[in-house]
Amino acid sequence: MWEELDQDQIKAAVRPAEKVLESLRNGTALERKVTKYIESQAEQTEKQIKEEFEKLHQFLREEEEARRAALRVEEEEKKGKLERWIEQELQSLSDRLMEVEEELENDDVTFLSNFDHIMTRARHRLSDPQLNSGSLIDVAKHVGNLRFRVWEKMKDLCPYYPVVLDPNSSHMSVSGDLVCVRHSVRRFYSPNPLQKNANHLVLGSEVQNASFNCWDVEVGDSKHWTLGVCRRSAAEKNLTQPLTPQNGFWGLSRNGDFYNVLWSTEAPFQLRRPPKTVRVKLMQRLDLNNWKLYWMLRFLDASNESVIACDIAFGRDFFPFLIPKERNAPLRIVPVNVKMTMEKKFNFLERHMDMIPLYVIGFLMVLLVFLVMLLVKLH
Repeated sequence: MWEELDQDQIKAAVRPAEKVLESLRNGTALERKVTKYIESQAEQTEKQIKEEFEKLHQFLREEEEARRAALRVEEEEKKGKLERWIEQELQSLSDRLMEVEEELENDDVTFLSNFDHIMTRARHRLSDPQLNSGSLIDVAKHVGNLRFRVWEKMKDLCPYYPVVLDPNSSHMSVSGDLVCVRHSVRRFYSPNPLQKNANHLVLGSEVQNASFNCWDVEVGDSKHWTLGVCRRSAAEKNLTQPLTPQNGFWGLSRNGDFYNVLWSTEAPFQLRRPPKTVRVKLMQRLDLNNWKLYWMLRFLDASNESVIACDIAFGRDFFPFLIPKERNAPLRIVPVNVKMTMEKKFNFLERHMDMIPLYVIGFLMVLLVFLVMLLVKLH
């Protein structure tokens, strides 16, 4: 009897291991599902890479052919001009030589009377073809800064997005270029077996930790959406509680004709003109009371820079998030103008206008320390 009891206990103890073994063998275990998902991800991503590079190759092939065609046109134009001049000179010389030969065949009296005219015709001077450096191929026009000028033309083909979405963070429908998300059952990627987030949000792929961060979200005519920033640890949880600062979320939400901020307990508000594109600014500030840095979060209408809402976010390593709530009404990250981005890199005041108070305060602090040290030495 005791032996039977011991055997039953052992069988009960190994039963979970047998179930795990069976699920691993028949492919129903989560690890097997993740393995298959990784394979599908790799296959789809490789396909995207090929497609993106094919677009670049096609553009470069067309651009190369266009520039070679322009070179051929200039070559034919300048060669043609010289060849026309050569033909004219050949005809002129042939006519003169024929005329002189005919004069030489005249009788002596006629020849002598026309001697001066014959000598003038015989002393032929070539007309000026006006040859100069402009007669040659303008090599600098075709080759100078060639790669840079081609790159400039590629900015429309190669947009830059300040925020790129992370498809692994959501089971929502993320576009192939990772800048658009929609509330739809149709997905570019296959369903993520690890994603269990109940808030239907998608995160940005990179943390926004610069002193000044800015990105635009095109909301269009959608009347139901939420966007903002959050801590990744909060977003990765299987959240069912409200999106609030206490839970690691700061954002702006629209529900019909009303807007509300996630951190506020005040009643929802309306806007006279609903924004088509919302600009999100996350900026670092200095609290003069305790000399600590904090984050200022602002939401603006991108069309006129009017402020919709603003508040202070606490913590660090903030990630953008988007939640489309209206079916087939996507939220899209707006690309940044590449040329404007380059110009702003060299425009210090424009790029750091919001940070000027910090620089002034820092300078004053250094000056104060210097004065104190000077006074100490004098005494």
